[in-house]
Amino acid sequence: MKRVFFSGRFTPSCQGYISVAAGAVCISFASLFVKESPMPPAIVAFYRLLFGGVVLVAVAVIRGERLLPPLPLLWIMAAAAFCFSGDLISWHECIVRLGPGFATIISNFQVFFLALWGVFMLGEHLSAGHKIAMPVAVAGLMMLLETKPGALSPQVIAGLALGIVSALLYTAYILVLRRSQSAAGKLPATANMGIISLLSMFMIGVYCLARGDSFVIPDLRGLGLLVLLCVGCQAMGWVLLSSGLPRMPASRAGLIMLIQPALSFIWDILFYNRPTGAVGYAGAAVTLAAIGFGLGSGQKKNAQTPYHRQGHVQAGREQ
Repeated sequence: MKRVFFSGRFTPSCQGYISVAAGAVCISFASLFVKESPMPPAIVAFYRLLFGGVVLVAVAVIRGERLLPPLPLLWIMAAAAFCFSGDLISWHECIVRLGPGFATIISNFQVFFLALWGVFMLGEHLSAGHKIAMPVAVAGLMMLLETKPGALSPQVIAGLALGIVSALLYTAYILVLRRSQSAAGKLPATANMGIISLLSMFMIGVYCLARGDSFVIPDLRGLGLLVLLCVGCQAMGWVLLSSGLPRMPASRAGLIMLIQPALSFIWDILFYNRPTGAVGYAGAAVTLAAIGFGLGSGQKKNAQTPYHRQGHVQAGREQ
């Protein structure tokens, strides 16, 4: 303790915890800025990827990283971009329908979808923790709705469906992204993410053109929200997370990253007066606890293994 708090500097481990927590706080505002934007959700996703992709590619160029992938890898990166673009569109639409808090919580169900992928596609055994956490998380989600399933409005049902689709697509994105980083001729991580971001931007742009959405940023407020989203949330949050995650065990990192959906839920209540009673608060707590339990389950053997050396991905959303 003295070494951490009284030596005049933090230990690398403590710095990792602080960095991941700060990154999660930054990202927690992302859904708020999407909700506040005067532009359609898909257009917000387009500019988010445009700004983020340009910054990542610029960093890769400055570092002298290779940007041109071989054709087989390009197809893998395009598949990752397709999943990521669909995830962002679904998540942004879910935010508009259900609010920042609920949309962020339900989208974190990718933790369980990744576990199920391991069971059905890789022959892994579902841990006791996951078997308990999955039904508990669903029960908590129903409590958070504070209404009977049969009484849900069409908008809420559509929002729930979009949230589940977002979690599924994010699961697919994580799996394909990992494949892109293990394929022959792989690009460095920053260049890889930059190219995938720009490919995703192109796909969302085609989707927006087909819908007839306008790409015009209507006013300075809209531009300011985009800057806050892309620089404050995505870029700064990504840098903080990427610098802190390798310094700590994966299970602990995942639990700390639950700050993001928890704060998104709090922002929803504070800024949008989300009607939430005792049952709703209990449901949010139960769902977040179940997701956290799912993040920590099945990792006892690797509990002290640094995050970047884990063979699988279970962290929360880094968007």
